[in-house]
Amino acid sequence: MVLLKRASQAQQSDKAFVLDKVQQDGHALEYASQELKSDREVVLAAIKRSGHALRYAAAPLRQDRTFVLQAVQLNGHALEHCSKELCDDRDIILAAVKTFGRALVFAGVKLRNDREIVLTAVRYDGESIKHVSSTLRKDPEVMAAAVAQNSNALTNVDHMEAKIMAEMDSWQAVSKSCHLILLFYELCI
Repeated sequence: MVLLKRASQAQQSDKAFVLDKVQQDGHALEYASQELKSDREVVLAAIKRSGHALRYAAAPLRQDRTFVLQAVQLNGHALEHCSKELCDDRDIILAAVKTFGRALVFAGVKLRNDREIVLTAVRYDGESIKHVSSTLRKDPEVMAAAVAQNSNALTNVDHMEAKIMAEMDSWQAVSKSCHLILLFYELCI
């Protein structure tokens, strides 16, 4: 079996040959010709096998909304490698979390606070709760969905909440100290 990496230039440009290889290993797209890295059929076949294959696709495909939507519908992992502008596209994020809940990590801040997207993500993968906005982490339905999917989901939230509370306690102590220093300064003047 010839690997695409070791294939001749002619083979790396042969669509049928490359399709066969990327259907076995999506990462083989890295060694395809530039022309085939722009071929929608070839790239989607690679993404179907591995969402991370999108990183090897031609830049115009990674920036093409319609194409990226198709890609994340096949494999939510592809979201990591699309253009950053598309990470703020609600339809793309929703499609991605339907196949890979933790794709939420690549969503823009606004979309991490979108209840439908968040519920879809945690229902697919309870661990994605760690990428949810703090507001929705307090939502009982969101928490219940995360725990129903993965009983360990609360462990992540409890740890994050404890860390946030510790940081808040530290800042409150600093704030009190600053307040006392200002009072003392005013008394001295």
